[in-house]
Amino acid sequence: MMYKQTLLALSVFLAVPTFASAATMSVSPASGNYNVGDTITISIIVDTTGQAVKGADVTYLTFNPAMLKAETVIPGTLMPITASNNINNTLGRVQFSQLASGGTSYSGKGTLATVSFKALGGGSAQVAFNFTPGSTLDTNISAGGIDDALSSVTNGNFTIIGPAAPTPAPGTGACNATLTQSQIQAILSLLQSFGAE
Repeated sequence: MMYKQTLLALSVFLAVPTFASAATMSVSPASGNYNVGDTITISIIVDTTGQAVKGADVTYLTFNPAMLKAETVIPGTLMPITASNNINNTLGRVQFSQLASGGTSYSGKGTLATVSFKALGGGSAQVAFNFTPGSTLDTNISAGGIDDALSSVTNGNFTIIGPAAPTPAPGTGACNATLTQSQIQAILSLLQSFGAE
C-alpha cells in the first residue's frame, strides 16, 4: 500500500509542470520627464537570477507612435547572436532577440539592448513589454527547451511636456490600435466559428 501511495505522489509531482527560476526583464529608467523633441534612451535589462539561459526575445516592446518614435536599437553584448532587431513606428513596436551560440549560455544581469526614442507629443507615454507568464509567443527568456523562464517585466512610463501629438483626421486611414495576444486569439476563434480565416 505504501508503494502505491509513493508512486501516486511521484506521478502527481511529475505531471505538474515546473517553471524555471524567476528571470526578469525591465526598462531602465522606468520613468522620467522629457520635453517634446527630446531623445529618451532606455535600456532593456535582463536578470536571469543566476539561471543559465540560451536566449532572450522581446516580442514586442510596444509604444504609442503618436507620442514616441523609435530611432535606434543598439544590441547589448549579453549573447553573441542578434537574431532580430526591428523597429515598426507604424504599429508602435520594437522586436529584438539575442541567442547564445553552440553549447554556451548566459547567466547574470545586464543590458540586452538600448533603445532611443524621440518624444513627439505631450502626455503620458508608456513603453511596455508584450508579456504573458509562461507563453513563448511573446516576450520571453529561454532556459533551453520550450519553457519560458521569464516571470515578470517592469514597463516604463514617461511624462512628455509639450503640445499633444495631432490626432489623425477621421477617414485618413491612420490606426494606432494595439491588440493583445488574447484579443487576437478571440478574433481568430470568432472568425473560425463563422468558417472564415
